[in-house]
Amino acid sequence: MPAMINTFIALNRLLILSGVLILISYCPVKAQTGDSSSYRYYYFINSNPFNAEAFFKDSLLGLTPVRFTTSEKLSGKILLKKKGYKEETVNLDDYNFDKGIEVLLKPVIADEEKIVLKNYGTSFVKKRSLTGILTSGIIALATGTIAYNTKEKANDLYNTYIYTRNQDDLNKVNRYDLYSGISLALMQVSVAALIYFLFLQ
Repeated sequence: MPAMINTFIALNRLLILSGVLILISYCPVKAQTGDSSSYRYYYFINSNPFNAEAFFKDSLLGLTPVRFTTSEKLSGKILLKKKGYKEETVNLDDYNFDKGIEVLLKPVIADEEKIVLKNYGTSFVKKRSLTGILTSGIIALATGTIAYNTKEKANDLYNTYIYTRNQDDLNKVNRYDLYSGISLALMQVSVAALIYFLFLQ
């Protein structure tokens, strides 16, 4: 019986020793022995949104979230790049090994919109005259319509005159041609005024 107890105790000690050795060998970050090369530094860098390219000294580490270990503590900066977002840098000198690093990427669209709005606002230095624009636009449209209609009427009357040889029809042709010419001239003046109020005022 004492021999069995001693054997049982020896087996327990062996199992405990094996478990300790296994835990030491699988320690994920800083399992340190007499050889300093087994000391590992664990780095975790993430971004929001993720899938940003992470560069260290011009070398691509991967897409965020990035996890890697090194035998030496790193110094310097990691550059994060993602299309449509501003580039961000991470200073490894201030790295927190307990928390890692989470970087919020800022979109570049907001800045582009500001530039577009600024250019749009400065394209017209002076305030436009709404009354002048509306008046010249309406007159141009009306006189253009009148010029077209009177010219069509003059053409119809001329076709009638060819068959009838009626002098009265010829007089009407001349009169409608005159109305069409006057309307066309007024339309051109109105268009010039519209251009002035829109771009040259």
